[in-house]
Amino acid sequence: MCCFLVDKQGIPTTKPCPHLIFLKSGRTLCRSYKDRIGKVIGSVDGYKNVCTTRNNSACDFLGCEYNDGTKIVYEVSKREVKKV
Repeated sequence: MCCFLVDKQGIPTTKPCPHLIFLKSGRTLCRSYKDRIGKVIGSVDGYKNVCTTRNNSACDFLGCEYNDGTKIVYEVSKREVKKV
């Protein structure tokens, strides 16, 4: 599970990306995957969040096969984002 909004300082908020679709299995899909890169996905206090490629992410996500193992790990659910 991945994708959440950050504030102006790049600090993760507790808001998951509004484009995430949560499956019963615990995995996620992106509603706008095909055209997501560069797309504004939401804002926090007026700061617009833009979707980037996975290798540009500043963190790893719990259970994600694309983690590189060198970053802080976050868990994203429908209601919150938390540091693991």
